[in-house]
Amino acid sequence: RLGRTTAALEVELLPAEDLARAAALEPVCREELARVRDHWPRVREEVTAILHDTGNRLQRSEKSYRLADRVPELLARMDGLAGDPDLPPVLPAGIDRLAAPVMATLLKKGGTEVSHPFFELFGRFHETFTGLREQQAVNLLHEARRYLLAELDRRKHQQGVIAFDDLLTRLDTALARPDRGHHLAERIFARFSAALVDEFQDTDPLQYRLFSRVFDREDGALFLIGDPKQAIYSFRGADIFTYVQARRETPEAQRSTMTTNYRATAAMVAAVNRLFSLRPDAFIFTEGIVFQPVQAAEGASPPLVVDGEAVRPFTALLLDADGSGKKVLAKADAEAAATEACAAEIVRMLAAADQGRATIGERVLAAGDIAVRVRTHREAEAVQSALRAHGLASVTLVQASVFASTEARQLARVLAALLDPTDPAAVRTCLATDLFGLDAAALRALTDNPAAWSGHLDRLLLYQRLWLDQGFLVLFQQLLADQQVTRRLTGRPGGERALTNFLHLAELLQDSPAARHGAAALVRWFEQQRLDPDSNSADQLIRLENDEELIRIVTIHRAKGLEFPVVFLPFLWSVRAPQADDPLLFHEPVSHRLILDLGTGREDHAELARTERLAEDLRLLYVAVTRAKCCC
Repeated sequence: RLGRTTAALEVELLPAEDLARAAALEPVCREELARVRDHWPRVREEVTAILHDTGNRLQRSEKSYRLADRVPELLARMDGLAGDPDLPPVLPAGIDRLAAPVMATLLKKGGTEVSHPFFELFGRFHETFTGLREQQAVNLLHEARRYLLAELDRRKHQQGVIAFDDLLTRLDTALARPDRGHHLAERIFARFSAALVDEFQDTDPLQYRLFSRVFDREDGALFLIGDPKQAIYSFRGADIFTYVQARRETPEAQRSTMTTNYRATAAMVAAVNRLFSLRPDAFIFTEGIVFQPVQAAEGASPPLVVDGEAVRPFTALLLDADGSGKKVLAKADAEAAATEACAAEIVRMLAAADQGRATIGERVLAAGDIAVRVRTHREAEAVQSALRAHGLASVTLVQASVFASTEARQLARVLAALLDPTDPAAVRTCLATDLFGLDAAALRALTDNPAAWSGHLDRLLLYQRLWLDQGFLVLFQQLLADQQVTRRLTGRPGGERALTNFLHLAELLQDSPAARHGAAALVRWFEQQRLDPDSNSADQLIRLENDEELIRIVTIHRAKGLEFPVVFLPFLWSVRAPQADDPLLFHEPVSHRLILDLGTGREDHAELARTERLAEDLRLLYVAVTRAKCCC
């Protein structure tokens, strides 16, 4: 949970570590359990009778939920707890029903209150036990974090590895030293008397602290360039509140704002101005993130014209179940409707272009002028499938690692067979991949055809020898030629995407440092990459499968900085709802410290996390809409 929640270097964990509280709770918990064990034999029959009677007055009347039906099981678990001389790691499942507060919640409204001293006694123990184990779990998380950070540093030092984050943290530590930090800052400033930081909205507190320590002086020159409305990389550790802090610390006279849009048509600029001027808090956090209308540059981009009329710069389609605007669609139905509506409109535009009726300035609208912006790889596949159904080709550019692809999984099966061609199961799995292309019938036929099976084994042994003698890329090129992979894949829907991924993976395997240590080491490295793919690594990002001027399907994060004459946004409304047990990541409202709440249960923390997610979704909307030059 720690690893996948935040990439930030500086984050405070909640609940707080409290070793003293855990130490104080444990003897209390043992004493209360001893009292429970002492009372249980004397009250067992009374409690049994109450439980059988109470079972008829539960809130849920279905037989499977009647407490009376579970009495024998519940009593057996209580007997086990009472007979155990030590404090258990966890309580038996369902035994919390014997605690008075829990028992009260099981009764129907208006039911007779169940009362017995044992339920009160067990309730006090249950509360103390829960508090103890929760605090111990929190303490363990803090200890695990310290251990993992220290162990990571130890292993990097052992292997002579320095990561980019290490450069930052080491410099930060050196600059903070009271004895030498000032001298180091002076030496850096003597070498670099000015600094210009682009995309500053995507920085973090540590990086801002580094630049401030070196250049925050009367003769220093520090230029911070960024647009807080485009801060959409919190999952990489970017911190929008660092921008807010920097802006607050910069005198008004030293701030400058661009007021001219050189990208879009005048109508598109006006539409964006109108959309984000509807509310003064359009981006939620009004300090430092305020929308300022801009003007289009003279001679701005020409509009898209269809049948002699300029296309409206901004069009929204309302999806509803019955045309009334009141009944909403289920999410799956809405996704299907949005996908089809997007594809149908693209078909209409390109059909007009084929007849010379859709133009941008002096030229006809082309497929490469159109981009569909999506959030996820799954959405990209849905759009590409819908376009393909209409006979339109497209290419995808998504923020996903090639190691997370289907082709990576298939290539792993091929590598396993090449590593050990004597394993029949591995060989069959290998032959079923797209690289070999045997279907179920062909695989079954091999059972009755020893010669054919032997031929496949001989071929795999040949590939293994090529790999060991000449390297993976030579083997892979031979495999592509022998198995006619290019012809087979490009002749089917989605085949170019699959082929591009296979070639990309082969290149990464060839260039891996693990390749120098033998085939087995290379396979282990490949499996490690598959288990932990990095969608932030430029080397791993899925590549365009075709350089032709085709419709682009691009994730919003991947297309930041790009521009397209026509942009479709079919899924902006579709966001992932957080799960109840998800960690909460938010900033403390006053100090803006980054907090990771792993389970305090505080509603104000949940609300802060929800607000920050909404604010980033609004910034995603801004980035998506402003990629369009003519219309969206």
